[in-house]
Amino acid sequence: DSPESLMEIRGGTGTGLPGGAGILTLSTAETSIVDGDVLGAIVFQAPVETQTDDARDRTAAIWAQSSETYTASESGTELCFATANDQDAGAFATAQIKMIVDKDGQVGIGTASPDNPLEISHADQSNVTGGNIADNSAVGLHIDKTGDHDGAGSVIKLSSNSDGCQFAIAHIQVDDNDADLAFHTDNAGTL
Repeated sequence: DSPESLMEIRGGTGTGLPGGAGILTLSTAETSIVDGDVLGAIVFQAPVETQTDDARDRTAAIWAQSSETYTASESGTELCFATANDQDAGAFATAQIKMIVDKDGQVGIGTASPDNPLEISHADQSNVTGGNIADNSAVGLHIDKTGDHDGAGSVIKLSSNSDGCQFAIAHIQVDDNDADLAFHTDNAGTL
């Protein structure tokens, strides 16, 4: 078989992965890893043109970095996703991290230090109003449905597997002009 792209990695037997999956390894030559060291990166860059400066700026990157000084028993690593805009174009290490998966598996969007399994943060200090909610200019978590039929909607569900207690907020489309906001709890009278 001939490759279908400029680089193709095929696994073989003995890789330790299901089906002998291909492995791409990115690593640093640094032998003493301290907090914040980049271990490997994938950098996306604009095409080389006749211009200099911004024409070749790195526009996005994904990298792994240490989240602590490595020892025989500690090797915490974070996976960082960054994109550049007009304020932070340039080397990937100076681009703002837009999303991170920390060493404990917690995901931060808009924060590089999540304190919860999923933490979404933003610096927008605009007041939330009916108008900016309706025109999608309010900043925050947006859950959107893709269907356009009666009964379709979006749900935020909070639950605890240990005691089966559940709470949900649902947006349900009634028809083309109306929608309901429904609140549900398994324990009546506790809302």
